[in-house]
Amino acid sequence: MTEAKTADCQAGYETMQSLMASMLAGANILVECLGVIDSIMTTSYEKIIIDQEMISRVMAMLTGIDTSDQSLTKALE
Repeated sequence: MTEAKTADCQAGYETMQSLMASMLAGANILVECLGVIDSIMTTSYEKIIIDQEMISRVMAMLTGIDTSDQSLTKALE
C-alpha cells in the first residue's frame, strides 16, 4: 500500500516496507499489491514491473543462501 501518486521513490519505499513486514510475518497471500498506487485508487503498469522485482528479491532473501559443502564445492567448479 502506498500513498504515492506516481511510481516514484516514495512508492518504492512504502511498498518495500509493507512487503517486508508481510513476508517476515509469514503471509502467503498478498491482495491488491501489484501496481497499486494512491491508496488503491490507481494501477500503474510501470509499478507492476517494479513490484514483481521487489517480490522476487524479498522471496530470495527469505529463502536464504545454500552454504552447504556440496553447494560451495559445486560453485567453485
